[in-house]
Amino acid sequence: MGFRPQSADGFPVIGPTAVDGLVVATGHFTRDIALAPVTVKLVADLVGDDRLDPLLSPFGPDRFA
Repeated sequence: MGFRPQSADGFPVIGPTAVDGLVVATGHFTRDIALAPVTVKLVADLVGDDRLDPLLSPFGPDRFA
């Protein structure tokens, strides 16, 4: 089965969570392969350099809080 998770609003969920050190990158649905390169770059910057790119702000998991 090729399960492809989709978020409630249809946009990916990418960014840090309330759990210290936990970063998520999920919910890409059918755009997973197309968005993989930019997602990897943004998450690597966040994890490796502790740099949260402004491009991620609309996709943060905190939008569902």
